[in-house]
Amino acid sequence: MTYPEPGRTVTVGVDGSTAAISAVRWAAAEAVRREATLRLFHACVLPPMRNPRPLSAAVGYSDGLFEDGRRWLREAKNAAMLEQLGLEVTTELTIGNAVDQLIYESDNASLLVLGSRGIGGFRDMLAGSVAVALPAHGHCPMVVVRSATPVGSPPVQGPVVVGVDGSPASDAAIGYAFEAADDRGAPLIAVHAWNDIVADAAWSMPSLKLDRHAIQAAEEERLHERMNGWREKYSDVRVYLEVIADRPSHALLARGETAQLIVVGSRGRGRFAGAALGSTTRALLHHAVCPVAVLPHDLAR
Repeated sequence: MTYPEPGRTVTVGVDGSTAAISAVRWAAAEAVRREATLRLFHACVLPPMRNPRPLSAAVGYSDGLFEDGRRWLREAKNAAMLEQLGLEVTTELTIGNAVDQLIYESDNASLLVLGSRGIGGFRDMLAGSVAVALPAHGHCPMVVVRSATPVGSPPVQGPVVVGVDGSPASDAAIGYAFEAADDRGAPLIAVHAWNDIVADAAWSMPSLKLDRHAIQAAEEERLHERMNGWREKYSDVRVYLEVIADRPSHALLARGETAQLIVVGSRGRGRFAGAALGSTTRALLHHAVCPVAVLPHDLAR
């Protein structure tokens, strides 16, 4: 494999699906914003033998897989070039497990982009295989390009929304979100939902009464303190802070309905903080109506 300059590459997983082409178009615009190369990547994956793919008898099975891959990459490159004239685009066709290959790709990318659903090597993404493995084991931010409908285009207007919970991964997400908002000339909404983080354990103790007003005031103060340094660094970004007594997934999905991007860390502070992928992030990858950026925990170390 050959790579452009490390850290200056936006890599997109291509599998022939409509969602992948939508992801390519989104990633092309992102590559232009970053002055980066767009790298289109496809891994040929053998499907289960109980459901073999019909191929012409004139070509071998592996040859058919590679021919599909080359065609999908050509279509993706054409879509990217039409979206952004003059964009530098490279392609890579390989064979192997999609998750393993994409984790390897993340070593040399500044951003990894996937469509929300696929037909080939990425078809199981929302069932858990790729969407869970990449944030847990990848080495760069990942964006899953989602929209309000399966064949719709992702929104390009509205604020950038970031989930803030005080975890190291959340801190990485804040930095990414500020940069994204600054690049787009968009406002930033920082959402902190304290229901899970502060009160979850307390609610299991009948003898303990919560002072909601005191908790709300304390969480608002913490959020202001956490955002102050970033607001000074990105002084041109309009910032709105929201502290909500709600489940983080509910709060972020609601704000995401009018957003162009949601940014979260791969792991949070709640009871599932030690899991490979947090429950809030899983919910967003399944149900958000705009692209979702996930910051891997490695970036928070």
